[in-house]
Amino acid sequence: MRKVFILFSGLLLLLSCKKGINYPPDNNCITRINYPFDQVSSADSAAAIRLLDQNKISHTNATLAYVSIYNVPDGPNSGNYANIFVTQNINGLPVLSGDVWYQFTNGVLQSTNGTFFKGYYPNSLPDLSLPQLRPLFFSAVTRHANQQYAAQFQDSCLVATLGYYNLNSDLNTAANLVKAWLIMPQHGSYPHVYLRDDDSALILYDPGLLYYDENAGKKIAADKVLKH
Repeated sequence: MRKVFILFSGLLLLLSCKKGINYPPDNNCITRINYPFDQVSSADSAAAIRLLDQNKISHTNATLAYVSIYNVPDGPNSGNYANIFVTQNINGLPVLSGDVWYQFTNGVLQSTNGTFFKGYYPNSLPDLSLPQLRPLFFSAVTRHANQQYAAQFQDSCLVATLGYYNLNSDLNTAANLVKAWLIMPQHGSYPHVYLRDDDSALILYDPGLLYYDENAGKKIAADKVLKH
């Protein structure tokens, strides 16, 4: 998944990839924030949009989550390469369960991984409030790590973002998108806790055990606990 989906100034702000807003902090020290958390630079954003447009790839209702553009000057694999990760937005909320990944060589699309979901989905209004999310976060950390580990974050502020999560990871199965929260410490980023917004059930506990995928150019969680 990712972590795991903003763009420009001037006229580029009129394009379909949009930057969202941040929300005021709750008095329990938890803040609702925008996703993705690491903004793509203006130069990379402009280059990525050009590549998508040149290859007639729609980026309506999408946000650039990660962009890697590089050149290999010599050797059998010489050329210009690009990896573009795009987060789909539905009703103004990000799909938190995975980005769409485009790979380009010399400006031509080579492969696409991930899915854009179609259809009507529930409104974007949250059922859970920010004060409710904080104890749910600590409950999940205690359950899947231990109380001592959870205690390390007791005095930490948390951040949370609301989006959609596909409960059906099998691409051959019809999507089952639900509204969900991603919650994590404000400083440190891990652990991540994903909760259903309708009934507060745990979807995913991500302890942040990572390895670096050089091909994807991203950090990938090596050990996750899924609860559907």
